[in-house]
Amino acid sequence: MGLFSWLFGESSSNRLPHLGRIEVEVIAEDNGSGGVKWSHTVKSYGHSDGNKIKVPKGEGYRITFDLDDYTDFNIRFDASGPFYCKEGTVDPCPSSITTPQILVESCEEDELVVIDWNYGPNDQELRYQLNFVTDFGAPIDPYDPIIINGGGGVKPTI
Repeated sequence: MGLFSWLFGESSSNRLPHLGRIEVEVIAEDNGSGGVKWSHTVKSYGHSDGNKIKVPKGEGYRITFDLDDYTDFNIRFDASGPFYCKEGTVDPCPSSITTPQILVESCEEDELVVIDWNYGPNDQELRYQLNFVTDFGAPIDPYDPIIINGGGGVKPTI
């Protein structure tokens, strides 16, 4: 049974709002001091605002993060908690998902898919954190960029 069928029932396709797609390449490079230098590139045209992911007003989005590891650490997404997110930028590092606008759809070693319902009434910034481990399960420093939600998406009915 798929995630949406489990959450919304077998006829969920009739009740789910349309989701646009955003693809983000997350890049891990050796920082020269035994750690990781993180960066990302928004691959979907029109969804980059400087170094922030831009989610336009009016609909929710499925955001796919593809991990490119150029280190010797064998980095992968931490399947036990790959994505944390909170609304606003005060105290910037979230420690869980504290906004109902975000949910993790799937997590593989090198691909993470999250749903951003984007249903806030106004523009707002979401501070998120991507969490990683080595192939032995040792934590690696997280990466915490920003999503700009345009708002106006449709909240799904359960």
